[in-house]
Amino acid sequence: MLVALLATIFVLGLAQADLFASLLYSELAMQENRDNVVISPSALRSALGMAYIGAEGEAAADLKHVMYLHGDTKNMVLDDFDRDLNIHTPYVELKLAYRLYVHHNFPIQGAYQSLAIKHFRTAAENVNFDHAEAAAKHMSAYIEAHTAHKFKDTIQPVDIGTHTKLFLTTGFYFNGKWERPFGKISIRRPFYFTPSDHVPVMMYGKTDELLCGDLPDWDAKGVEIPYRTSNLSMLIILPNQRTENLRDLEKAIRTTDFRTVNNRFERAIVHIEMPQFRVEYQIKLNEVLHAMGLKSLFTNPDFGSLSHKPGLRISTIKQKGIIDVNIATNDEVHADLEVNLNNTPKNFIVDHQFMYIIKDPYMVYFVGRVLKLQ
Repeated sequence: MLVALLATIFVLGLAQADLFASLLYSELAMQENRDNVVISPSALRSALGMAYIGAEGEAAADLKHVMYLHGDTKNMVLDDFDRDLNIHTPYVELKLAYRLYVHHNFPIQGAYQSLAIKHFRTAAENVNFDHAEAAAKHMSAYIEAHTAHKFKDTIQPVDIGTHTKLFLTTGFYFNGKWERPFGKISIRRPFYFTPSDHVPVMMYGKTDELLCGDLPDWDAKGVEIPYRTSNLSMLIILPNQRTENLRDLEKAIRTTDFRTVNNRFERAIVHIEMPQFRVEYQIKLNEVLHAMGLKSLFTNPDFGSLSHKPGLRISTIKQKGIIDVNIATNDEVHADLEVNLNNTPKNFIVDHQFMYIIKDPYMVYFVGRVLKLQ
């Protein structure tokens, strides 16, 4: 009975994390309204969790509130973070990295490091920010080593200022194969980035049994496509009409639990066509998190559980990552799928701007949008 109770608490905590994901993405989308974007709420949540270990007073309360954490004590709250989020199989590569860096003049408490290693499988690290180029290179090397070396120069010397004392950095990489492959469509088809403007792109298609449904509150529809040998899936949210941008949709989803959107779906035979895409994105998240209610982290926080020496405040929170959605590989292009075609398939044609969410039943890993394709 105790095990069942603890499992319930764990799942409830992760469901709350999905509210953090929707608020984070919505705020980011409002500030970055012209580009393809992607954010990893789970990587950022872990990085902020490392800050929470060291925070006291208002800063700790703000972190707990904004991330929808629960628990009467800090140890109870931190139990929500005990799951290793990285996945590496022959078919799915999901890499998340995060670390908190502290100016070398602020000794890190041993008790803090013990909690960080226990709950996040990494420790904070002292670094000399007075030497910006060396510090940037050192921090970048850690993130890149833990994200399959898919990108470089995560941190630039310009990201480090004369007053930098505390720096949070996160990175991610994702690539996966579908449970059932797509096939290449022989002709290019238009992808609309406004109601009338479009570019020709290669589309990939398949007919498969998938979860799908209408989302009338958002004037959209959705489909969920599972990845191979994992419980990961991509949820695509496609507006019913071609638009100039996704602003209305992104406002509407602001307090949505992304984990449960598919509760509104039904399993059906679906003919889906979509392009492949790759998004590389980086952002300094200070303004986004400030708008979400974490102002205290950047002003005069109490990080007494991180270092006995006062004066620490977060200077920069930065994330960089890549989502690589390769729809088909050469050995998959001509794959035939056995599905029940007694019913007429529902069409789901991703030929204009859309949102996507990569998740499992417990956690939202990535949220992004595609506004344009080359």
